[in-house]
Amino acid sequence: KGEAYFDVTHDETRPFVVMVGDRQVTDLGTKFQIRRETASLRVAVLEGRVQLDEKNTSAKPVVLNAGDVAVTHGGAIKLARLDTRELEKDLGWQRGVLVFDNRTLGDVTAEFNRYNTRKMIITDRAVAATRIAGTFRADNVDAFVNTLERVLGFHVTRRGEDIAISH
Repeated sequence: KGEAYFDVTHDETRPFVVMVGDRQVTDLGTKFQIRRETASLRVAVLEGRVQLDEKNTSAKPVVLNAGDVAVTHGGAIKLARLDTRELEKDLGWQRGVLVFDNRTLGDVTAEFNRYNTRKMIITDRAVAATRIAGTFRADNVDAFVNTLERVLGFHVTRRGEDIAISH
């Protein structure tokens, strides 16, 4: 599990290959990001091209170009196309910030929880569905929670290291 960003100068005589579970990503001269979660893999290409293969199968490799995003879940691969500016928002973690644009609070808290030992727990589905936009320091859970409390009027309860968020 985790996330990495690669900026690779292509050399056909020495290919750069990243092995992720049963998948392999081969550089074809590029800047790309890989994010592995428990049950999925996300490959996003900011510049150039990469090739995504599944090891030990006869499945045809998928070539991704700048702006392409592939998300794998099990044996399935879903492809999408995004503006490279949108993809660069996902690299905010390199600067210590998380950037959200119209994301659900459920997604936002899951992202914060990846970077912090103090965990936010949403106890209400309506609260989880609330849309959030903004740039927040990844390591400052308290500032984010204070914003939820003061600006959006959510109720916040601290339970040891956990923070419960509700209406």
